[in-house]
Amino acid sequence: MKAKIAISLLVLAVVAQASWRSDVSSAPISNKLVSGRLHGKPFAPKVITLKKLGINKATINGKVEDQAQAWVLKFASDNEFFPAQDISIWFTTNVGEKLAGRSFALKPYEFGTEGFTKQQYGNRKGAAVPRSVSGIFTDSKNPTMSDQFSDRFSIRLIFTKNQGGKVTGQVNLSLPDKSKSFLAGSFTAVIEP
Repeated sequence: MKAKIAISLLVLAVVAQASWRSDVSSAPISNKLVSGRLHGKPFAPKVITLKKLGINKATINGKVEDQAQAWVLKFASDNEFFPAQDISIWFTTNVGEKLAGRSFALKPYEFGTEGFTKQQYGNRKGAAVPRSVSGIFTDSKNPTMSDQFSDRFSIRLIFTKNQGGKVTGQVNLSLPDKSKSFLAGSFTAVIEP
């Protein structure tokens, strides 16, 4: 009996380790520092930043029907202007909404499907701006590769605390590229002005 329990615990520990899965929207997230693989190479971001961008607006005949705050969360391997590796997560929230306590969970739906539309727009009708993760951008120097994903990726992103110019959180991201890039774990991001 003890041997079966030990084997079960070992299997659970292996399964809980960060790895690529097609759908991570409800998968547990490790408390370990964020790491993963990008374009087939190990990826351990050293510089993590969060930047507030402009307000995205949906208009009809010049009248603003909806608006949302745009953000970019960037995981970079180094402090260079063009890092050796980086993953940027672009997302939107309600204008004025605090990030602490905010989370996103997206299944790997394809653009144009009912599931994709529902997770991007919720119940919004007419001219609307998504309140979701809208895109993932990746870059690496060796090999030189850049990718952009607006659908078929899966993510679970949680913001836990916002204090002293930093925000903490957890991420579990799987991309639909050939090399099965992924990123998972806990992070602290510096909020850029």
